[in-house]
Amino acid sequence: MNALGCSAGEVRLRSGGGEAVAAAQGELGVATLTVSIATSNERLGSISLAARPGGAAYTSAEITALTHAAVVVAAALTPLIEERAPEPSLVR
Repeated sequence: MNALGCSAGEVRLRSGGGEAVAAAQGELGVATLTVSIATSNERLGSISLAARPGGAAYTSAEITALTHAAVVVAAALTPLIEERAPEPSLVR
């Protein structure tokens, strides 16, 4: 978050029936940029950033970099999610 010049942000991950804050810095308030942490099959969470002091917009390169980070996080979480997935039952 500091590298992007914002003062607040959070990472939310799927937990039970919703999403829970996994990491946060500052008070997010209203997020001006949110990218999904997701696989091709499901949403796992999100990364949200607050507006920058002074209101400067995030550049397309910064949004691309944050989106890439979210893809990397999803890839890292996928084995853990698959490990906890229930075994399919056989129906006779």
